[in-house]
Amino acid sequence: MSKSAVEASEKQNPRERIAAFIVDKRKAFYLMYIGVAIFCAFSSGWVAVNDDLTSYLPDTTETRQGLTIMEEEFVTFIVWSNRKSILFFRFSCFSGIVMPNFCL
Repeated sequence: MSKSAVEASEKQNPRERIAAFIVDKRKAFYLMYIGVAIFCAFSSGWVAVNDDLTSYLPDTTETRQGLTIMEEEFVTFIVWSNRKSILFFRFSCFSGIVMPNFCL
């Protein structure tokens, strides 16, 4: 190699050195990536997702109090319709009168 090529390779900035290291050790990076992907697939069952955003509300807010009253007063049934959507039936019982409310 000529002196200029050797000097150019020695004057690499840190990003170029990191990139050259990754390219030189690419098989190790492939194996590491596959190992981490397998671990992620295995450990995804350990994570619980809370889809109920109302569980984050304190009991003192008006929204939580209103939702609590609605849960006590209304009974919700989920029925599948022919249009691949969910049809909700909410029945409210006031003074022995059953009034259905339909929501699409």
